[in-house]
Amino acid sequence: MCIQGTDGCENPKPCRSQLTVLEYGDYDGDPVTKVVLQPLTGRTHQLRVHCEAVGHPIVGDHTYSLGEDSAPYRMMLHAHLLHLPLEPLPLQAAAPDPFTTPTDPRWRPQRCLRTVEGVVETLLEHRAAEERTEREEKRRQQEERRRQQEERRKRWRGREESEEQRRMCQQWLSEWTDV
Repeated sequence: MCIQGTDGCENPKPCRSQLTVLEYGDYDGDPVTKVVLQPLTGRTHQLRVHCEAVGHPIVGDHTYSLGEDSAPYRMMLHAHLLHLPLEPLPLQAAAPDPFTTPTDPRWRPQRCLRTVEGVVETLLEHRAAEERTEREEKRRQQEERRRQQEERRKRWRGREESEEQRRMCQQWLSEWTDV
């Protein structure tokens, strides 16, 4: 994946991610920002590329920090929530936030803007509203198709068969019955 306009980027495909800042702090003495990233499309390495493109590669991402960030023991990218919009009910799996001082003492928060739980709750509420809207639109389209089909049937029923049509039908039927 690449960002349009960068060297070596051929045939870029559209993709979007949503970023919400949670906290500012430092990790091992370096300034960092804790965020929630939501991919709105699904491209390989999308979140990593988008963070690097705005000048804020993910901590520990050796590849997209151009080799500059190799100190942490892992890339600090974590799936907190997976939401699959299945029917009749969506499937969700959540994991605890590993980026806390008790879990990793090198993370020191300085200013908290939002909690991950609050942001995720808002995202899920928006997702549920979008899914309701999509279902309503689908129902509306199906109802419109049914209405149009019924109108076509009514128009067809009102037509009288011509003598020529009747004769052709009789001829076709007699050919089938003579076999």
